[in-house]
Amino acid sequence: MTKYTIREDANYGKVLQKDGKDAICPFQAPIAIPVQNQFGQQQIGFNRMPCSTICPFSEVKEDIFIIDCIGGKGSTIFTLCEEEEKAPELHII
Repeated sequence: MTKYTIREDANYGKVLQKDGKDAICPFQAPIAIPVQNQFGQQQIGFNRMPCSTICPFSEVKEDIFIIDCIGGKGSTIFTLCEEEEKAPELHII
């Protein structure tokens, strides 16, 4: 079963995640950015736009994430799951 959650991001707002990984916008072209590898050589990397509330075609209402990027042909609704509780950190004294 696919699990949809959201995470807060400083640049993108609320980002839709599918099974713990960011959902990617299929309509936004990837942006080529120069990156440097471990040997100091320049390479080209690609930055993909996540499906998030920075997009004017998306919104979050209570426990659902709604996108309408198909151009008025209907909205896609994702029911969000509760975040899994993280294990408490161990503090050794």
